[in-house]
Amino acid sequence: MAARTPFAIRIAMSLQRGWVRPLLFLCLVITLWDVSIRLFNVPSYQIPTPTAVLFALYTDAGPLLTQAIPTTIAAVAGFILSAVFGILVAVLIAGSRSVESYVYPLLVFSQSIPKVAIAPLFVVWFGFGILPKILSAFLIGFFPVVVSAVQGFKSVEPEMLAVVGAVVGEFVGSNNGIGFLLQRSIGNFELPTMFAALVVLSLIGVALFWILDVLERMTIPWHASQRHQLIIPA
Repeated sequence: MAARTPFAIRIAMSLQRGWVRPLLFLCLVITLWDVSIRLFNVPSYQIPTPTAVLFALYTDAGPLLTQAIPTTIAAVAGFILSAVFGILVAVLIAGSRSVESYVYPLLVFSQSIPKVAIAPLFVVWFGFGILPKILSAFLIGFFPVVVSAVQGFKSVEPEMLAVVGAVVGEFVGSNNGIGFLLQRSIGNFELPTMFAALVVLSLIGVALFWILDVLERMTIPWHASQRHQLIIPA
C-alpha cells in the first residue's frame, strides 16, 4: 500500500477533530437546501435561500444582536434558578424516601402540563418584562435538573437547554428578545429574518452548552461523561 503524502495525513488528522465533521455536515445540509430550492422552484415566501438568510444576518445584524441580549439573560437566569432549586429539591428527594413518595410523582405529573399554556399566566401576573421569560426558562429546566441530580447528579441532557423556555416566554408576551423578533418576522412574512433569528438562537444555545461543557471538564473531570477523554496509563 502506497504511503500517504503529508497533505493526505494533514487532511486525515483534520477530519479527526471534533468540530470538523459537524461543520462538513452543516455545509452539506446548506448545499442540499440551496439545490432543492432551485431544483423544485420553491417560492421565496415559503422557504428562503441560504443566500437570503446570510444577507438578512448581515443587514439585520444590529437588531438581531440587540434582541439576543434579553434572550440570553433570560435563559441564563432561568438556568441558574432551575439549577439552584432543582438541586435543593433533588437533595431532599434523594435523602428521604418519604419526600420522594410525596414530591416526585407530582413533579412527573407536572411535565404533562404544556409550558406554553402556563406562560400566559406569567404575563398576566408579572407583565411584559423579563421576569415571565425567566420563569418560563426555569419551568423547562427545573425537572431535568431534579431528575439528573436525583440519579446521581448526572449531566443534564444537552437538548434540555433553558433557551427554549426563554423563547416560549417571549412568544406569549414580550416586546423584545429573539422570540419577539421571530413572532414579528412571521407576522410580516419576513422569512429570511426569521431564519436569521433561528441561526442566532442556535448559536446562543451552542455557546451556552459549550460554556457548561468547559466548566464540567474543569470542575468534575472524573465524571462518567468525561471518561472517554481521560488517558489511562498502561
